[in-house]
Amino acid sequence: MAGKIAIVAEVNEKAIDRMYNEGRERGTPYLDIKTKTPEEAIRIAKEYAEKNEPVSIGVHCNATHLLKYMVDNNITPLVLTDQTSAHDMLYGYFPDNLTYEEAVELREKDPETYQKYSYNTVKRHVKLMLELQKRGSETFDYGNNIRTQAYKMGVENAYDFEGFVIKYIRGLFAVGKGPFRWVALSNDPQDIKTTDHYAKILFSDDQQLVNWITLADKYIPFEKGLPARVFWAGFWGRTAFGMLINKLIHDGKIKAPIIIGRDHLDGGSVASPFRETEGMKDGSDAISDYPVLNLMGNALSGATWVSLHGGGGVGVGYSIHAGQVILADGTQLAQEKLFRVLFWDPLSAVLRHDAAGYEKAQELVKQFKIPTENNDINSFDYLDFYNRTRQWVKEKTGIELFEPMKEYTMKLL
Repeated sequence: MAGKIAIVAEVNEKAIDRMYNEGRERGTPYLDIKTKTPEEAIRIAKEYAEKNEPVSIGVHCNATHLLKYMVDNNITPLVLTDQTSAHDMLYGYFPDNLTYEEAVELREKDPETYQKYSYNTVKRHVKLMLELQKRGSETFDYGNNIRTQAYKMGVENAYDFEGFVIKYIRGLFAVGKGPFRWVALSNDPQDIKTTDHYAKILFSDDQQLVNWITLADKYIPFEKGLPARVFWAGFWGRTAFGMLINKLIHDGKIKAPIIIGRDHLDGGSVASPFRETEGMKDGSDAISDYPVLNLMGNALSGATWVSLHGGGGVGVGYSIHAGQVILADGTQLAQEKLFRVLFWDPLSAVLRHDAAGYEKAQELVKQFKIPTENNDINSFDYLDFYNRTRQWVKEKTGIELFEPMKEYTMKLL
């Protein structure tokens, strides 16, 4: 999708086969080519690089085997990361001295020995990543806590490569951007395609978002379960799009209700010092007030359900996340709830980063005249923001949203 070459190591051959076959009938499989050895994968990658053509290559091996082959043969990838479930060294990570089948068997018979092998592997794994970083690879932790596991094993410089949030995402979190998901309860993919169409109209000024929706429609097949879509939208964008989806249901353009949620990879609903909140400017990485405040705000705003849970991505004990889901059913009441929830949810990210001293968040707070402890504003004109949202949707799409049911003023207490 990005027009580049990807080599992905996977120990479970059935998982490789699934990615190889998924979408192949429509000509856009997740995985283009599957191989048995790192040597074969590198050879194919070089062939495609010479032709300047993108390709995805799956190689049936442990990640350490692929990385060691690269180190030993002076091959330095442009970008390197790891997406094993390294936060769980028993069920999420595979030792490199066993086959997949041997590992599954040992895991049940002797979990203590299994974990010993896993920790020895993760030590080698991170050292290889550090070596490739030293040679020039853009190396980052994807938030699976692999650095922490290696650090426990004596790799003192395990944190020399940063987490992906610090490197690439923090600026998006600061303005309330994050994964926005929706699911069609009709089980009809056409409903998702309808939302795609209107998303590209509403966000026509955001070329990256429009690009993503176009590529997702082309390359990502709907799998088992209800059809769904995700994109990254921020403060105000989530609000407007959620309200628009609700009106499309009311007008009969979408056949059945849509549920709207998001990932726990989020800017305002998380305390996760090894991923989302790693290296905060004010040192507030582990302060868990923020997810609780996010949860309470969403509950009071009318979310369909909220949740508070631990361990997402990095393992239980290392994080706290608050989740929310809200139903769009085409009614005026649903629009009211959608406005409040999808206003507050990303706003909590903006407020969290404003308090931590991030300039992008502070600029947005100033632009929208949002009351915080860092300014002298003591109220927010909710009704004006509501009507500006309605105006934006109408100007971009021609669709008239419901009028507000009552007047609102938010005051800072």
